Amino acid sequence: MGRKRSFQPRKRPRQARALLTWNAVLDGAAQVLVQRGYDQATTDRIAERAGVSIGSVYEYFPNKEAIFASLLLRWNEQRWQVFVEARGEDEPASLEDSIRQTIRARLQAARLDPALNTALRRELPLKITQHQAREKHDEFLEVGVSALRGHVKGRRDLALMARLMMHATHAAIEEIGATEPQLLESQQLEDELTLMMASYVRGVER
Repeated sequence: MGRKRSFQPRKRPRQARALLTWNAVLDGAAQVLVQRGYDQATTDRIAERAGVSIGSVYEYFPNKEAIFASLLLRWNEQRWQVFVEARGEDEPASLEDSIRQTIRARLQAARLDPALNTALRRELPLKITQHQAREKHDEFLEVGVSALRGHVKGRRDLALMARLMMHATHAAIEEIGATEPQLLESQQLEDELTLMMASYVRGVER
């Protein structure tokens, strides 16, 4: 039985110079992933693209799996920050406005480098994506529950409803970002997704 590969970095940067090197490695990994795919993303190629020595790469990461796990974690954090800022803190008065607010924020986050997002989704091994999958899951879920709270009548399972809506919108937006990224800028896409989710919630209320 082979030794289990680590997804954890050897160490994390603590000083500004080290942070520059860390981010250069992750930026280099992102460029190689988009242009050549995961299988050809060797640590040597990543170091060359990052403009750092291979020794600098191994100072922080034991293998390429750990590099891409850290890249995916950074990517999820970047998209979450865009989502939070786009959603804002205002509390919408209606169900439609509450759903639209969340969908608009998700679309804004999806516009952040669709090519890299598609490569991360399609090229990385499942073992890496699963390792990072729950990092933001619960936070997104709570946003979905809060969007429904106060708008759904009866004894419904808001967490289940929010989970279904979250996965449905995620699948639609991610696939459109991968195949027709120009539609991410479309007001019609925002309108249709809002109508689809609002219709689901109203149907549940009947």
